[in-house]
Amino acid sequence: MLLASAACAALWLASSAAAPSRRGALSAVEAERWLLGPGSTLRDRSVADWARDAALDDLLWLLRHPSAALGNAEPALVDAALLRTPATRTELRQRLLARRAAVVPRVLRKGEAPLPSLEALRPWASVYRVCAILPDQGEYAGYSRAVRLALAEGLRADRPAEAHPIELDTLGTGEGDPARVAAAFESARPSADVLVGELLSGPTLALATAAGVTGQTLVSPTATDERIGRVGSRVFQVGPGAAARARSLADVVLGRTPHTVAISGSPAGVRGAFADAFAAEVVARGGKVVRRESARSVPSEVAAHVRLLKESAADVLFWDGPARDAEALLRGLAAEGAAVRLCGGPALSPEGMRPNARALLEGVAWVAEDWRLPAPLRSRLDSLAAVAGVRGGTLWTQGFLAGRAIAAAIDGGARTSEEVARALRNRDPGAAAAGLLDARSAGATLPVFVVSGGRTVERLASQ
Repeated sequence: MLLASAACAALWLASSAAAPSRRGALSAVEAERWLLGPGSTLRDRSVADWARDAALDDLLWLLRHPSAALGNAEPALVDAALLRTPATRTELRQRLLARRAAVVPRVLRKGEAPLPSLEALRPWASVYRVCAILPDQGEYAGYSRAVRLALAEGLRADRPAEAHPIELDTLGTGEGDPARVAAAFESARPSADVLVGELLSGPTLALATAAGVTGQTLVSPTATDERIGRVGSRVFQVGPGAAARARSLADVVLGRTPHTVAISGSPAGVRGAFADAFAAEVVARGGKVVRRESARSVPSEVAAHVRLLKESAADVLFWDGPARDAEALLRGLAAEGAAVRLCGGPALSPEGMRPNARALLEGVAWVAEDWRLPAPLRSRLDSLAAVAGVRGGTLWTQGFLAGRAIAAAIDGGARTSEEVARALRNRDPGAAAAGLLDARSAGATLPVFVVSGGRTVERLASQ
């Protein structure tokens, strides 16, 4: 029986691949098939022969597998990868050296102190293993599924034909339970160089802090707290972020001409990041902010507020507050005959206003809160969402952009967490400091809408 099994294994090996010894004899995928077949001396010798002339990327792709899968062939793969890794790629060399020391431990001489733990270097981690850490129970489970599917599409779509597949693991956090988040992170730590998650800001801040300690790269697709991207140099947010939104809005409303601007809205909005960013755009374009105060809700106070705005001689009014208060302000401005252009966020959209207030919206401009993908790509993602039986929309955009950015970094040659983070870093210094991805490189835009002639018209920032 044993002889029969051995004979079958030998036949399998012979039929799967003819023990390559020169680069090009097998592709990396074929080498992997050979490598993951039944263990034998022939297999190990053949893998070692192939590895001797294999490309570094092919070797690193195979090394995403754990030791249990690679068996006795692992040292040859690690040694070949080390030979091809230049000294300038410090993190990658340290990882490979740590892995070599782990799989072929040196015999200590009598009295010699043992080597320190190499676990902190995460010897078995790989950029080819991306881990999504997302809620899998409760009201957010459906949202997580949409993000995960979009992320997978971003990691797969529009990549070079020769690119190695990126494996996506998913770990659940219940309903975002802190203990489950910590357990998921600990499970992903040894093998994944890149993490994606969580869904909400609280758990994502925890993940960002932990990733900063271990040296992993974290991409947050959906969390809105802009502090997340500032936790560390390897933590990123899809965004777009307040500065990008303010810049796009200012390009349409202010152009390059100096303007006198007032800022109003809710107490939080008036002192929020969006208002700060728009005020900075005003000053950068040679204008000035003449008033900045919260709006009133009592009718008599609204009238007084409008009079003060009119007296300020502002020609642009930036608004960040609820739609109902914006309606009251619009009516007051019309009653006073104030010639001021209103702009802000989606609260100014006609869809959020009562029908009898929409006539007052002529010239009003607002910028979207989220990136928008090109129409063909949106259609593709909507089709995938329909097939999967989940809603399309913003979550698909955010998940796709996260996956696309990670894949682009890997396809550009990043092979460690540090190299991925370097590739993801935005070229704009302000966006880089905030940890915001450059979604425009994936074709995303930040639309601005203007009410003109009773219709909502999309405007480009250059218009």
